[in-house]
Amino acid sequence: MNLERIRACINLHAILRNLEDLGDLDDDARTLLAGHDLRIGMHVPGIEPLTLAVKDGAIRAKRGSEAGSLRLQFASPRHFNGMVGGSSMPLPTGGFKHLGFLKGNFAALAKDLEKYLRPGADDLKDPAFRDKNTRLTASAAMYALSEIANADPVGRQIARAMGEGTAVIEVPGVLAHAIQSKDGRLTTSRYEGQGAQAFMRFDSLDTLGQVLLGELDSYLCIGRGQIAISGRVPMMDNINKLLRMVSFYLA
Repeated sequence: MNLERIRACINLHAILRNLEDLGDLDDDARTLLAGHDLRIGMHVPGIEPLTLAVKDGAIRAKRGSEAGSLRLQFASPRHFNGMVGGSSMPLPTGGFKHLGFLKGNFAALAKDLEKYLRPGADDLKDPAFRDKNTRLTASAAMYALSEIANADPVGRQIARAMGEGTAVIEVPGVLAHAIQSKDGRLTTSRYEGQGAQAFMRFDSLDTLGQVLLGELDSYLCIGRGQIAISGRVPMMDNINKLLRMVSFYLA
């Protein structure tokens, strides 16, 4: 098992993808994005690229490469993980006119995201901060879940056992993500009301946050009625197994 590659998949398609949600939630992030129109392509060997499109004060993440982007090339998954950890720099190979945005605004966005994903104990005492922290952590976890299912050997076994279909994890009226299983691979997206075969509904954002932080056991929450499961229960049982793996990789 190549842990470096698995972590790179998660860092690329779950953590950096989370900049999209940060731009939707955080005023400081919107200020950093305002007035800019560009695309940033992240290219890591052996991993599908990620393109971050900045426009109209928002940022949107898309799998794949797009022409005309500020292209950031990495020599290896380790090199990319080093950039996320702050110990290495990318190799720009195109779109050089946007390097000022990369060194200034983008670096500030990354620090803003890190503030929410790796908070101090005092930060979480602020209800507004904790709300954003939970939303961003939940989004990162949902996307990481699919990366683990597709790259980790145990995750692949769990994904194959799910069967085909769509499972939804949601806090009704607050957030919802769809996990689609097809041909033994999982894909995460925002849930837009499309058909689904199974649902896991949390009674509150706080319950979801405590489960993701390991403060609450999901099976105990089901017994207490804090989590409701409906539809194809075996599918949600396997989703729950993958969620337990997420905490290891996001620690």
